[in-house]
Amino acid sequence: MSTDPTETTEPFRALAGATSVSTEVTEAKELFRALAGATIIADTSAAPQEREGRLPCMIWPIGVGPVGATDVDTLRAWLENNRITATVEMDGRRDEARIEFADADSGHRLAELMRAPADRAKAMARRLEEALAVHKVDAKVGPAGMGKVAVDIQDITDMPSAKNLARALGAGDIADGLDLNEHDGQYEFGDRMRLLMKRVAGGYTDYDLHTDCRHTPSAIELGFTEGQAQKLIDALTVPAGQQVAP
Repeated sequence: MSTDPTETTEPFRALAGATSVSTEVTEAKELFRALAGATIIADTSAAPQEREGRLPCMIWPIGVGPVGATDVDTLRAWLENNRITATVEMDGRRDEARIEFADADSGHRLAELMRAPADRAKAMARRLEEALAVHKVDAKVGPAGMGKVAVDIQDITDMPSAKNLARALGAGDIADGLDLNEHDGQYEFGDRMRLLMKRVAGGYTDYDLHTDCRHTPSAIELGFTEGQAQKLIDALTVPAGQQVAP
């Protein structure tokens, strides 16, 4: 019978090594899924990148929220302030940074921070939709990526929703003197609505006007930050006669 201790310990060492490798692979795959899911929820152009035998890294276009960093140093400082241990370098000649995580926990922390604005935007969208419905404003309301809320009002020519929104904000005469069957009238209505939204939201909002054509009705698309959406909700719930005037 052999008395060499290595004969009994060697298989256990091999098993421990295999288990460690398996755990690292699982950890990397879980982090990749978490980061990929977060980019979809946040509707961002940032993207995780799988790597053989290593944790995934993150390709992060400079200027993308929730950071909005205009350079690598600002991005690096934001990560550090949010307890994310990582190295950040520019990725070649592209206007993108490569985030290399020191550990999986740091990667999951970034994924959570990316999801948070989107989760808040979903809740804000529901509240705004309810506030609009009270004033008979039929609009498609939903999150629009990185914490923004989008409001899509269809058919400003024949449907009253856009005018109802203006009326609820104290601008019931917004369409006076305009022929909304004509493109010039639709453009002017859109300009007035854009200025009204600026006053209510406390700053410029995302805005796009689509005039009607043979196959599609006219429409106004608005985009609000979380703070702007809250101001709009507040304005829609104040007593009649106290709204912001255009």
